[in-house]
Amino acid sequence: MRANPAFSTEQAIQELGTGEALISFLDEKGSPWWSSGAMVIAPCSRMGPVSDDERNGLLNHSPLYGKYEEEVDRESAFEMLQQGVQVATGAAVGSAGEGPAERR
Repeated sequence: MRANPAFSTEQAIQELGTGEALISFLDEKGSPWWSSGAMVIAPCSRMGPVSDDERNGLLNHSPLYGKYEEEVDRESAFEMLQQGVQVATGAAVGSAGEGPAERR
């Protein structure tokens, strides 16, 4: 964080109140710009679950509705690897009973 000549950064940090923060952005070259004070907006949330009507309303008006509302149980990478291990283990067990001449 780059010090701002308009105020003492150390003093500002000590005097921060509830909902206040010191922030700094990067300039067009990627260097930190002067720090400045800002107010932080409290999150809009509540304790407890949403009702079924609220949940359905949020889901139906989501920009992703139409793409993810249908459940699909695809084969995971773990399942594919497990299947490969089982095939390899089965091939190794099947070839273990053969003699050297039979494998050629």
